[in-house]
Amino acid sequence: MFQTKPGQVKHFFTKEVILLQGEQGFYSVKMPQTQFKELPQVETKVAKDQLKDVIKNASIQERPCEETMKYYKKWASDYDKDTSEAEYNGPDVTAEALAELQLPKTAKILDVAAGTGLVGEALRKRGFTNIDGLDGSQALLDIAKKKNVYLRYITALIGEGRRAPIDDNEYDGVVLSGAFSPGHLYTDCLPELIRIVKPGGYICWSMRDFSCYSERFKEDKFNEGVNELCRAGLWKKVHEPYTFQNFLVGKEGKIYSMLVTK
Repeated sequence: MFQTKPGQVKHFFTKEVILLQGEQGFYSVKMPQTQFKELPQVETKVAKDQLKDVIKNASIQERPCEETMKYYKKWASDYDKDTSEAEYNGPDVTAEALAELQLPKTAKILDVAAGTGLVGEALRKRGFTNIDGLDGSQALLDIAKKKNVYLRYITALIGEGRRAPIDDNEYDGVVLSGAFSPGHLYTDCLPELIRIVKPGGYICWSMRDFSCYSERFKEDKFNEGVNELCRAGLWKKVHEPYTFQNFLVGKEGKIYSMLVTK
């Protein structure tokens, strides 16, 4: 048994030892295996809560997009592991939504907010071969490049009047997963997405409900940004947006599929 100064260690346990706090400090106690069985569950819950905090810090804060990119630079090395543990199904659902539109497998697709290439990988699993990736984070794109996900890697931000280094009508389809969130993309980027898609092409995205974090994501306000472009004749809905389960950390997601008509 050993003693530490009060406050020196917040918590600690291993397979055989748990650290308890007494009046004079912390003490180690050897635990019988029968008592230890519950400890991994505590450790797992702590890890999951910490993971949720990491994801929340990335996606719920209203801030300049440049600040969000700084966060991703720090997170990049753990991004794939963390999103896998968080059961991030958005990329797979988004890729499936595009595949259901029956585009040729050679269609030229742009993954916007491509990150480490999760949507690109899901598209490749479905047979698509001509995919580019755009993201504002060079650190995330560097990981996608190591995985050889895309043909072209474009480091750029869009929205707030920014123009992507892409020609008009260049793509047959655009996909986004998780891009529409505070500190990332808003409906003001939609005309830019339409600009780079050929008439008859598609734009598909998945997103979470962020209405409790940002006025700009109140459902009626976000949908009005979509519908305004419908009334302008720039695109039309392939279907009404629909909800699916388990987008990320057990939260619901929503899928939008739009046909470009301009």
